Amino acid sequence: MVTNNLVKDKNKTEKSNNYDSLSKIIKEFIPFVIKKDIDGMHALENQTLELTITFDNRDYASFCIIMYGLRKMISKPHIFSNQIWKKAQNSILNQLNDCSFMLQSKKFDEFRKTVSDIEEEIRQKDKELGHYINQIIDDARIKLASSAYAYGLSAAQASDLFSISKDQLMNFIGVTRMPDEDPMYKSIKERIHLLDLAKNR
Repeated sequence: MVTNNLVKDKNKTEKSNNYDSLSKIIKEFIPFVIKKDIDGMHALENQTLELTITFDNRDYASFCIIMYGLRKMISKPHIFSNQIWKKAQNSILNQLNDCSFMLQSKKFDEFRKTVSDIEEEIRQKDKELGHYINQIIDDARIKLASSAYAYGLSAAQASDLFSISKDQLMNFIGVTRMPDEDPMYKSIKERIHLLDLAKNR
C-alpha cells in the first residue's frame, strides 16, 4: 500500500539522518538571533543548507527556511525595533528551544508541527510589519532551492526539497529549457567531508 510505503520512507529518514546535528544547529542558532548576529546566522544557515543537501532531508530544509526568514526579519531595523516583533521573537526563541529538545527526544512529529508554527508566525509578522511585495518565507523557499541547485542537485530534487514547483525554480534562475539530465549531488568525497563536519558539530 502507498500509505505503508510512506511510513517506511519516513521511518528510514528519521533513523538514517543525523538529527543530533540539527538539534545542535538549533542550539547554536539561538544566541545568534538574540545578539542579532546576522553574519553568524547566515554562516550557520549556509552550513545547514549543505547538510540539507547531503542528507536530502526535508526537516533540515524546513529549518533552513526558518533560519532564512528570521535572518531577513532581524536585518530590517523597522521590524526588529518594533514591539510587536520583539514579542513574537521571544515566543519563537522559546519554540526553538523546544525544537532542539524534541529532536533529542525523537519527537519528530512535534518538531515538524512547531517548525510549521514558527514559519507561519514569521509569515504573519512579515505581512503585518513588512513593506515588500514578496513575502520572506516564499523568497526563502525559492532562493534556498536555487542554492541547492547550484550545489549540484537536479532542478526536480531542489524544488521538491524546498516544496516549490520546478517551474518556480527555473523562472527564478532564468532557465527556460533544461537538459535531459541535471547534474546530481557533489562527489562522494565531498559528501563524506560534509558528513564528517556534521558529526563534529
